[in-house]
This record gives sequence, C-alpha cells and structure tokens, in this order.
Amino acid sequence: MNAPRFTILDVALFSGLLLLGSGYAMSAERSELKRIHAEMLAPVVQLEHNCSGSVIHSAPDNMGRVETFILTAKHCVADVGAHQLTVNIPGFDADSRLVREIAYKATVIARYDAHDLALLKLADTETVLTDVVSLAPADLKMQRGEDTWAVGYPVGLVQTLTVGIFTSRNTIPWGPEGVTRDFEYFRATADVAPGNSGGALFRQADDGRYEQIGVLTGTAKAGNHLALWVPIDVVHEFLARAVPQVGRPAVTVASR
Repeated sequence: MNAPRFTILDVALFSGLLLLGSGYAMSAERSELKRIHAEMLAPVVQLEHNCSGSVIHSAPDNMGRVETFILTAKHCVADVGAHQLTVNIPGFDADSRLVREIAYKATVIARYDAHDLALLKLADTETVLTDVVSLAPADLKMQRGEDTWAVGYPVGLVQTLTVGIFTSRNTIPWGPEGVTRDFEYFRATADVAPGNSGGALFRQADDGRYEQIGVLTGTAKAGNHLALWVPIDVVHEFLARAVPQVGRPAVTVASR
C-alpha cells in the first residue's frame, strides 16, 4: 500500500487547524478563569476576627439605599455583640497579586444559633458590590464524587482556593467545640484551616455557573478532610427565619 502523500498546502492547513484549536482552548481557559474569579473568588471576603464570609446580595432598596449582606458562621461573630466589625474586600491584579483591600464596617443583623450561621449588613449604603455569589437551590441533591471548591482566608493569610470532591451528607456524633452534633453536615475533601470558617463551598452547576452550596462551620484535628459545612438548604432556612428581623434579601439563587 502506498503511503499517503501530503503537499505543503496540506501540512500548512493541518498546522493552522492545530493552532486554531489551541487558540480556542486557550480562550476557553481564560474565560473559565474569569468566571472562577467573578463567581467564587471576588465575592468571598475576610472578617477582622480571622474568619471568612460571602457576599450574597448588594443592590439598592426601594429608597435607593444600597443594602449589602454577608453570610458567615455565627461563631465568627460570637463576641461582636452590637458593635461593628471590619469586612475586608480584596482586589487582585492580572498577576494575581493582592493590590488593595477595601475595608467596610458591618453589623450582625441575624444569628442562627442552632446551626452556626450569621448574617451581616454593611454600613455603606452607597457602594454596590458587583461580585455576588449565586446560592444553589434549597432542594439541591449533591452526588458523591462531585467536584467542589473551597474559598476562604486560612490562618488570616491571603485568600485561598482549594479543590476537592463531595464525599457525604451525614450526621457527626462528635465534633469540634461549638459544632452541633447529630446534625447532617456536608463533607468535602477540599483543604481548609482555621480562618476558613464562614467561607464558602462551591460546585459547578449544569449551566457552567459556580454556586455556593455550604458554609464552613468547623474542622476536626483528628485528620485531613474532616471539614464540616452547613448545607445550602439550612442556609435558605436561616435566611427565611431572618425575615421578621431584616426582611429577606433578594439573594441570587441559581435556577433549574
């Protein structure tokens, strides 16, 4: 059998197709990185008490005053009382260097004592924060083995993104101090550390968006991958309970 013959034009065309495909891949990768930044990294903030939180809403109310709400863990604000605390919102350059931190004052407006959740409201009524998390629906059913991403500020360092998989939703008969026992937590293998508390656990939805599915409440010192996350349905339950106190913020909820 004779070997196929290729002309210079054939080789050039094939090379061009390879370069074109590579260009599309690089463009898609850049687009995905932008999505990761906008939907997971930018909305996760640092609290002054070495904790994390996520921006769930930032928009003008009926009177034109901006309302911005931060979701975090209750134990992160246990000693705050009626006083204000500082929320630091980071900004990064194209080389992923931290170039600024804008500090806002916030007050605790709701606590969920049973399940370690708290809601903060920024004092600033003029600035709209453009990067807000999308909360997964309350009826979300996670599958074991799904990819997950954890975002927070471990041990007070610069914001960190770690990757893991979802492992289970089950009760924990033991746990760190302050963790509710016999309550069904999400567990995932994304690495976390003290300072990640109140931070967000994400998944990627079918439409490609990254949505928050949990809030970090605690970890066990017995070994790796023992982080406990308050599930998204409990987050929605908490926000509904906050209605008599503050009115339900118009949070962005992923649709199905």
